[in-house]
Amino acid sequence: MPLRRRLVVAITGVMLVTLGIGLTLTYAHARRKVDVEMAAALMNGRNIVEREVEELDATPEPARDLPGLVRVFDGHRHIRARLIDADGATLFASTPDEEGEVPTLLLRVLGGPVRTYRREVALSSNRRGAVVLETDARSEVGEVSGDAALDLTVLLILFVLVLAAVNLILARALALFAPLDRAFERIGRGDYAVRVAEAGPPEFARLARSCNAMARELERMDGQTRRLARQLSIVQEEERADLARNLHDEVSPFLFAVEVDARAIRDLSESSPAIAARAEAIGEAAAHLKREVKGLLGRLRPETTPDLGLAETIEDFAARLRLRHPAVAIELDAALTREPDPALAQALHQIAREAIGNALQHGRPTRIEIALSEAPDGLRLRVADDGGGPPAAGRAPAKTPTKTPTKPPTKPPGFGILGMRERVAARGGRFVWRERGSPRGIVVEAVLPVSHPVEVARSPREVTA
Repeated sequence: MPLRRRLVVAITGVMLVTLGIGLTLTYAHARRKVDVEMAAALMNGRNIVEREVEELDATPEPARDLPGLVRVFDGHRHIRARLIDADGATLFASTPDEEGEVPTLLLRVLGGPVRTYRREVALSSNRRGAVVLETDARSEVGEVSGDAALDLTVLLILFVLVLAAVNLILARALALFAPLDRAFERIGRGDYAVRVAEAGPPEFARLARSCNAMARELERMDGQTRRLARQLSIVQEEERADLARNLHDEVSPFLFAVEVDARAIRDLSESSPAIAARAEAIGEAAAHLKREVKGLLGRLRPETTPDLGLAETIEDFAARLRLRHPAVAIELDAALTREPDPALAQALHQIAREAIGNALQHGRPTRIEIALSEAPDGLRLRVADDGGGPPAAGRAPAKTPTKTPTKPPTKPPGFGILGMRERVAARGGRFVWRERGSPRGIVVEAVLPVSHPVEVARSPREVTA
């Protein structure tokens, strides 16, 4: 539940408890007030009856004036008077107050029991009767209920106003956190350049300053990490180039010399088949080493060439894979209006090779789609397959017919993903690896900026191909 709703619910609960306490206190006060009024009214009526009876006893015919005693209570708000005979039959009754009727339930809850007073009187020389007074709480209950309704109305209005004010205050207070929320979301996506205005209440300003300080530190650390990664990549490329140059300039000539000498020994030893056979074996070994060195040179030197370009290089790689995996349809869709710089092309090509290799090695694809396109923030490479997703535990790798035997995997697929992610991070790009549902498979997407934002000092050594 959102914080705002929690606070509103909590305050509503407190107000409802307060309203319940107010209702209880109002009921207790109203009941006590009705009881006090009824007791006082009955006491006053009793005094009137006693006084009037004493005065009537002093008259020659007291029974004749008894109805007048009852009429004293005509229109009384709290007392009803009756003159009854010895059998309880009503001979004469006062006229009740003509105020509005009160609901029976309300009268029963607030009115309490009816109080009575009975005064024996002589109706004649041989007949006895009584004047009976009964409390009537209708008027008092109506008055008390009206006051209680007014109090409760005021309390409800106060409750609504307080709730509305609290809701408004919370809305304005929590709205201050919206920029922080957006800033944290962008920071989570790797955008450390975001800043929050350090304004508003002191508490929020402190949070904004802390957020900005964190973003600046993350931006500094991210820049440093990218510079180090870029430097490491450059050093690796330089070492690869140096190793390739040494193999080409130093090892290859010696292998060529060994091959020439072996051929010469073979030609000079026609009379000795054993020596000729040995010379032939030496020549074949030298030729094999030359092929191995040539393969190493191909792997150490950059994969892309200025003559082919990025799309053509990937297409050439895909064509070789089609020959080895005829059951897999490998398609390339390249929509580039300009050729990227060699370093960017090299990074994209290596990512494409790794993604395609992962799909063939760890899945059972029948189709691999490669897409090269231009994005607002750089170049986008997307490799998608239908190989069924990452390998489950115990599942054998994909088996596809090949013309040459494939080597068993030497590293888990996670390392390949890590390598692609590091290559993208080194150039300040974005990398996504995810599963897709239909058809089930893996999607690898990398977006690399055309101009890398990090300046790195190159080594003074000349890097040769």
